[in-house]
Amino acid sequence: MSADRKGDWMQVASGRKFWPLDPRADEVCIEDVAHGLSMLCRFGGHVQRFYSVAEHSVWCSRIVPPEHALQALMHDATEAYCVDIPRPLKRGLSNYAEIEAGIWSAVCDRFDLVPDLDASVKVADNAMCLAEAGQIMARPEIDWSATGNAAEVIVECWSPEEGRRRFLERFAELTQARGSCFLCAGKCRGHGLVDPVAWEPEVGSVAALARAKAQA
Repeated sequence: MSADRKGDWMQVASGRKFWPLDPRADEVCIEDVAHGLSMLCRFGGHVQRFYSVAEHSVWCSRIVPPEHALQALMHDATEAYCVDIPRPLKRGLSNYAEIEAGIWSAVCDRFDLVPDLDASVKVADNAMCLAEAGQIMARPEIDWSATGNAAEVIVECWSPEEGRRRFLERFAELTQARGSCFLCAGKCRGHGLVDPVAWEPEVGSVAALARAKAQA
């Protein structure tokens, strides 16, 4: 606990602290977001193959108008910090929406995003949901209540490493296209690596522990 912060902190992939109940824009790190989403399975894991939130986000960014692509890529960024909870369960959690909204506000401040999701992003999210259900989930006993049509996308079920790499590449592509780059302004241990997939969390990682043991 910290006297000047609300709630307790969690350690994120880069080894830094993040307060989910007291989120601040300068503590949001795109490498942490990419890593967390790439390791997080959609639909609470009830899929036939591992399918990450990172891959879902990249596909969403590719089926919206270009001006809304970055917002679509980042629309689930909060889940890097408060996980992906299936919609039926999320509706029953009394303060989850408040927590998620606070983190989303910090994400938007950090990456200069409009907080209100564009209608095209909401349509893309549902369209990808239907596409994913049809391709990597068991046939349901009854039809879902989701509206709209499935996206014309073939999901590929990337590994966490590929998901992280593709998410960071898409992020760089979109932010550089806007004339800006938010790759953490050099604040993260992984910043500056040519190959995003080569970045690995330093604190607490197997590699970090092995190096510490070798140096002891």
